[in-house]
Amino acid sequence: MSLRVTRGERLAVIGPNGAGKTTLFNLLCGELRPSGGIVRIGGEEATREDAVARARRGLSRSFQQNTLFDETTVRDNLALAVLARLGRNWVFWRDPAREPRVTARIEALARDLGLAEVLDRPVGALAYGTRRQLEIALALAREPEVLMLDEPTAGMSPEETRAILELVRGLPREMTVVLIEHDLDLVFEFAERVVVLDYGRVVFDGTPGAARASPVVREIYMGSEV
Repeated sequence: MSLRVTRGERLAVIGPNGAGKTTLFNLLCGELRPSGGIVRIGGEEATREDAVARARRGLSRSFQQNTLFDETTVRDNLALAVLARLGRNWVFWRDPAREPRVTARIEALARDLGLAEVLDRPVGALAYGTRRQLEIALALAREPEVLMLDEPTAGMSPEETRAILELVRGLPREMTVVLIEHDLDLVFEFAERVVVLDYGRVVFDGTPGAARASPVVREIYMGSEV
């Protein structure tokens, strides 16, 4: 497959289960090594770089499965992400997470993602939807150039889904957002461009309106309304 994403674009990647959507994310973010082909970030080749190097280039992502530190608090999870963005380490004789600019960033993320009331609660005690919100907050903590969200609203209520949609809509236009999502109503409301995968191939690439009308997309979704 071949795919180009332009700076500031709002792109949705959709397709049936097993189409290769998460595998695509893993290849782009360095979690998997491609057997062939080239990955470029900002026009520079990054094919041989690992996930850490690509994160330093400005890629940030959420995962389909939660990857959180359950034994610690929401505040501590956010602190680690903010400190990583600032190039800081946690040292045992001084808590940099209590520094004013770090605290301010943590509280801003918590406010934007609806986490202010649970900042000091253990992550393992959170409801599933709240954990998803924390995942997105962690991805945003790095102030990425490219934000990649893998089913960010899975398991969320309609109200939580609407809040996440409005949050993502309000992100700076210079930030590129690539979204994997099964909620087609959300996809068509959010995306400026839709890419449909099937068995690892791009079978459609166009506007949301064109996706709705595409017989190929309809066939892939087995006649479901799109």
